[in-house]
Formats: sequence, structure tokens, C-alpha cells
Amino acid sequence: MAAETKADAKPNEMRGTLPAGTRLRNYELLSVLGHGGFGITYYAKDTTLGREVAVKEYLPTTLALRENGSTVVPRSTQLAEDFIWGRERFLEEARILATLEGAPAVVRVYDFLEANGTAYMIMGLARGDTLEQRLKRDGKLPPAITQRMLDRLLDGLEAVHKTGFLHRDVKPANVILDANNNPTLIDFGASRSSMADRTAAMTAIFTPRYAAAEQLTSDKQGPWTDIYSLSATLYHAITGKAPPSSLERALNDAYQPLAKLSLEGYPPAVLKGIDIGLTVRAKDRPQSIAEWRDILSGTVVEQASDETVFERPKPRPKPKPVPAPAPAPAPAPAPAPVLPPTNRQRPAVTGAAASAAASTAARLKSASARSFASASAAFAGMNRIALYGGAVAAILVGVAGGYVIFPPRPAPPVSAEEQKAAEVAARQKAEEEARLQAEAAAKQQAEAEARQKAEAEAAARQKAEAEAARQRAEAEARQKAADAEAARQQAEAEARQKADADARAKADAEAKQRAEAEAKAKADAEARQRAEADARRRADADAKAKAEAEAKTKAEAEAQAKADAETRRKAEAEAKAKADAEAKAKADAEAKAKAESDAKARAEAEAKRKADADAKAKADAEAKQKADAEAAAQKAAEAAEIALKLSQLDRQRIQVALTSLGFDTNGFDGVFGPRSREMISGWQKARNQPTTGFLTAAQQQALFSEAAPALAKYDDDLKKAEAAAKARAATMPSPSPSPYPAPPQPRASSSGGISCQDSSGRRMDFPGAVSCPWGLTPTR
Repeated sequence: MAAETKADAKPNEMRGTLPAGTRLRNYELLSVLGHGGFGITYYAKDTTLGREVAVKEYLPTTLALRENGSTVVPRSTQLAEDFIWGRERFLEEARILATLEGAPAVVRVYDFLEANGTAYMIMGLARGDTLEQRLKRDGKLPPAITQRMLDRLLDGLEAVHKTGFLHRDVKPANVILDANNNPTLIDFGASRSSMADRTAAMTAIFTPRYAAAEQLTSDKQGPWTDIYSLSATLYHAITGKAPPSSLERALNDAYQPLAKLSLEGYPPAVLKGIDIGLTVRAKDRPQSIAEWRDILSGTVVEQASDETVFERPKPRPKPKPVPAPAPAPAPAPAPAPVLPPTNRQRPAVTGAAASAAASTAARLKSASARSFASASAAFAGMNRIALYGGAVAAILVGVAGGYVIFPPRPAPPVSAEEQKAAEVAARQKAEEEARLQAEAAAKQQAEAEARQKAEAEAAARQKAEAEAARQRAEAEARQKAADAEAARQQAEAEARQKADADARAKADAEAKQRAEAEAKAKADAEARQRAEADARRRADADAKAKAEAEAKTKAEAEAQAKADAETRRKAEAEAKAKADAEAKAKADAEAKAKAESDAKARAEAEAKRKADADAKAKADAEAKQKADAEAAAQKAAEAAEIALKLSQLDRQRIQVALTSLGFDTNGFDGVFGPRSREMISGWQKARNQPTTGFLTAAQQQALFSEAAPALAKYDDDLKKAEAAAKARAATMPSPSPSPYPAPPQPRASSSGGISCQDSSGRRMDFPGAVSCPWGLTPTR
């Protein structure tokens, strides 16, 4: 993942990600780099080694989700098996990629671990822009950068394929170019593809315009699949646009071969090789990176036809070892391999015939190279006679080479006559071959100029290839040196950490500063060189264009002006039509989005209203249920108190008991008004009993037991008052008539009782009573 994206990533932008500061062993997550249907990639720091890394978390959203902020669990028990199987494939991919340390153009895997119910892959942090971003900005890549990218990606994919793995998703978005235009291949899809083959819950992992036809079907995939995707990526980098998808080409092939386009700066073999890599049928594409290299370097000849078809060289059959008294000398190798026919039968000849054949092969060794060049020139467009002559010479060389490569078995003893006949036949055959050789040599003289041109082109191509090989070797050497230096620094850092943490940190910081300064100086120098080269190339191109423009006649200029005016008119009309269509599409999309937003808002409002109504109905039902329960409990308690048939004295004693326990009833009138009921409820609540305000028999006994001392004193006071009243009545003389009116007597209520008042003047009626309770006075 490109390091530049970490500055824009925020931990809270996406739901379901681990928060910043989360620790996975010795790795601290800092922010989110990317988020997809298969997992999440974080920008993190290795707290032990102090380096920046990318941490990829296995989290397929179709199979699992995150709970409790960190733990990943399957979405259901049915998907648990697929989730666990995919996690094992993810860890297997990490183990394989970890063995590719030092492989060019492949993202490095440092470590892997399991935590939070899932798995994590610790990778190197690739710095730079993706090829997709570069192409959006610049349109296309210069030939030198494209060739550099191709060479390193071939090396990286070849190393990956040797492990039995495929990338399966090579595209511009998965190639990162650093400041020196070195590519790095990221986001391997091997484990995702395995899961897609296993469960229908996983979606496709490829991008249609860069995917081979076999990825759209159930056909077998292999290195040829990655070759197609890389070819499509290179096509985009060269032309500035992606090729048609393999599905479109299978229905109606509108592909424009690179070899037929006017592209400067690219070797013809490279353009033809990319065309071959984009062949729709998998069996017509190269089957390995090594085989593709031969095509890209121009060492393999393709069939000459209107369609680009790769003719794969057949493997040379291994001859069975046979005893031979003296092996014949081998002819000098030709510039390109000439394969012997696979169905050739080895003739039985005598020793003299074998010697003659070997002599003929020695005489024709120089003719083999010329005959092969003649055949190659014929395929490039020579006349039919030259084609036939080259073919005959190639057949003769093949026959002679066959005699040398496959020495004959020892012949059985023959008679002198048979040996003489064989020698005559061999001599005649040698003379015929010499005659054919002379004819071929005569034809070669006419083709000398074409051959010299072809040889010059081959020499130039070989020189370019040698230069490219040298550059690759230098790049690989620099990469290996950098890797070795990194490994050495890591080992030294670990040793220094054990010895002295402070000294190690200081040394690491100094080493990092020096490396950054050297890298910056090197990058600046290379950037200056590239800028100078680009400036020279642009100046040459400008000079050439200016010379060609001045060479045009005035008539051509007028015709061109007229054509340009017509073209501009058509372009403006097409642009206007396109703009109108885009505006209409945009308006339709905005109207559709607004309608969907309004519908969503209405649905949310309706759902909220319904939820509020349900919540209110539920709360009302619970309140009613609670009120009914309290009313029933209070009614039952009231019935229980009525069943006690409390007397006036019992009620007074209850009020005395409550007041003595701190629940003041404001008097002892024996009437249970609101105040007395409130105090009874308070006492019940303090004793963790139902607060009904009415007393049961058990509660009355408990209350009297708690206030026993106060009740005993109250009973004593009542007895003393009654005794005093009796004593006063006994000593008081009989009343005599008096002229004064009698003092007022307590006023009886209309119901036959008496009205009394307490010390505060509050009046209370006692139906059926003839005297006021203790502590109260009759009302006047």
C-alpha cells in the first residue's frame, strides 16, 4: 500500500476498524491505509525495530464481522467453516510470501500472527504512487520507465510462480512506482481466489479489463493468467488506455496490436511479446515467464499472419544412449536453434556412409546459419524462390545435424560388395548435397543485402538487450546490497538493543539520517539525469516536427486547414452532444439520488414514529400494570386492616408507637387521616415491606413490639389519669344550684359523637364517643 495515503487516512473514517493505538504484539496501529471486502490494511509501527510497516487484517465482510470493538467472529455458524478455512489460506499465503525476501518488485512480508479471532500479515511499507495514479496524471509512461517496470515485474512474478503461487490481480492499482520508478507488486489475491472457488459468498477478485478469459470461467489458471494481466497493464502504460476485456474480444475482437501502432522507443520484439501475452486463448499464450522472456527478447520466431499467434518451440527429444566406437564431431551452433523432425527414423548405414555424412555436415556447418537466416528473411516477405531455397538448405542442415547428434549403432558385418555399394551410394548422396549446397550459396548471394540489414538490426537489438541486462543486473545488485545492508543494520540493532537501548536508538537514528541523505542525493542525481534526457528527447522531437512542418506545401496547408475546420466542427458538435448527454445523466442521477434520500428520510421518520409509539404504549402498559398492582395490594391491605376491627384505643396506641419510632403522626386522636397513613407507609418502607399505608396483623404486632417502652409509658399515663379523675370525682361536693349558667359541655356531633381538638386547634369528630381521647380537649 502506498505510504502517502497514510497522511489522509483517519481512524474514524470507516466503521469496523481497529482504533489508533491498538497493539498487536510489538506492532502499534496508527491509521487506516485501505479497506476492502477481504480485509483492512493499517499503517503501523514496529515498536521493537522502530520501522514503519503495513499490517493487513483478514476480515472478509461477507463471512465475518467485528464485535466488542476488536474481536472478529463469523456472521453465522453456517459461515464459520468457510471463515476458518479462508484464514488458513491467508496464513499460508503469508508464509509463502515471507520466503520471497529479496525477490524484486514483490512486497516484502516480515511477519504474520493470529489475534482477535483472525490473522494479520506484516508487510513492508511501499512508498510512491500507484501506476493507476501515475497514468491518470501523465497519460502514459516513457519507454525507458516501461521497460524498467517490465524487467523487474518479470523477475518478481517468476519468483512467485516458482513457489506455486499466482498473483491473480495484476493491474495498475496494484503496482506502486517509487521515486526511482522501481515497481512493487502488492495485494496478492491467491487466498481470495481460493475462497472464491470454495464459497459463493466471496465475490470476484479480478478487474475485467485486466483479467484473462480463464478467470471468467472455470478453466485452469496458471502463470499464463498473470502474463495476460501484466500484458494488459503494460498495454495501458504504453498507449494510455486499457485494452478491451477478454470477454469483449471473445465476442467481437476490436483489439489494436501494439506491433501495428507507430510507437517510438520500443523494440519490436517487446511490442510483439505484449500482443502475444494478450492472446485470448490461454493455450496460445506463453506458459511461463521464462518462455515469455524469450519472445520479448526476440529469440523466438512467431508465425507470420494477420493474427498474432505464438508458435511455442517444441522440446528437443532426448536421444537414447547407444554405443559408438568414435563419436562424430558436432557442427558449429547456428544463430538460432533448428529443431530436428520428431518423427525422424535413423537409417542404418555403414561406417563409411557415416564418415561421409559427418564430412558433409562439416562442409555445411557455415551454410546452416545462412540457410536459417534465409528462411527468416523469407518469412519477413522475400520472394517464393528464396523461401524454397532456404527451406531446402535448412532441411539439409537438419539431416546432417541428425547424423552428428544421433550417431548410428554399430553395423553388423557386411560383405565387400555391400560395403562398396554403400560407399557409392554415400558418395552420390554427398555429391547431390554438394550440388544443392552450391545452389543455396548462389541464392544466398542475392539475399546478402537483406541479410546484412537483418544482421545489423539483430546486432542493434542484441546491444539493446545487453544494455537492458546490464541495467537489470545493476538494479538487482543494488537491491541485494540494500537488502544485505538492511539485514546487517537489523542484526546490529538487535545486538545494540540487548547491550544498551539508548545507544542503539541513537545509532539507528544516525544511520537512518545518513541513509535518507544518501537516498535523497542519489534520487536527486537520477532525477536530474532523467530530466536532462527528457529535455534532449523533447528538443530532438521538436526539431524533427518543425522540419516536417516546413516541408509541407501551401496547397497541403490549405487542405489541412479545411479538414481541420471540418474536424473541429464535428468535434464541437460531438462535444456538445456528449455534454448534453452527461448533463442529462447527471440531472437524472441527482433526481434519483434526491428521491432515494427523501424516501429514506420518510422511512426513517415513519420508523421513528412507530418506535416512539411502541415505546409510549409499552411505558403506559407498564405504568398501568404497576398502578393496578399497587391498587390491588393496597386494597388487600385495607381489607386486612378492617378485619382487625381496631378500637379507638388501638388506633391511639398505633399513633403513639409510630411517633416514638420517629414517624410523627401530629397527635394521638385515634383517627387515621392522611398524616397517619403517610407515617404508616414510611414505617413500612423503612422495614422493606409493601408501602400500602394499611397495617396487617403481623405488622401491628411488629410495630407494638418495636415501640413497647413508649406504649408501656402511654398505658401507665392513661391509668394514672383515670385514677386521678376518679379521685377528683369522689372528693368533689355535690353541685348546688347557682345563678350562673353552667360551663359549656363538649358539643356532640350530629351523629351522636363528640368533637375534640388538639393543641394546634385542629378539630376532630368522634362518632358514638362521649368524651375526648387523652391529649385532646372538647371543642367549645
